[in-house]
Amino acid sequence: MMNLLLEFVRDKKSPADLVHLAFKFLYIITKVRGYKTFLRLFPHEVADVKPVLDMFTDQNPKDH
Repeated sequence: MMNLLLEFVRDKKSPADLVHLAFKFLYIITKVRGYKTFLRLFPHEVADVKPVLDMFTDQNPKDH
């Protein structure tokens, strides 16, 4: 399930609302299963760092 959600996040063509919804689901999974279980299932690849930093710079600070 997490890999499916991460595909939406990694795809540059995904609409912003879909990416936001995917992150909401990832947050819910983290709260239900616990962060320790979540971290084991989450990919730990260096290639994912730059896209995450790019998402932070593109983020609207007024959007909650």
